[in-house]
Amino acid sequence: MYQNPVVQKGLTWEGFRWALIYGNIGHWHPLTWLSLMPDHQVYGLNLGGYPLTNVCFMQQRRSCSSSHDAHTENCALAVQASGVFL
Repeated sequence: MYQNPVVQKGLTWEGFRWALIYGNIGHWHPLTWLSLMPDHQVYGLNLGGYPLTNVCFMQQRRSCSSSHDAHTENCALAVQASGVFL
């Protein structure tokens, strides 16, 4: 990923189109590319941020029956604890 110039540009229309048509490595997985683009845009090469995104997605999935505010607060606390945005 760190050598992929399309992913490094973040989520763009060009990147979106590329993710939907790129399959040269033998697999077609556009959602993976579309997830990595904003992650790289936010975290850059700080690898600690990428698992944080997964934690937030898992939190959101678990809290589908809970209120949106509780999920937002949990993700905000996780981000603050990670020190990614500090």
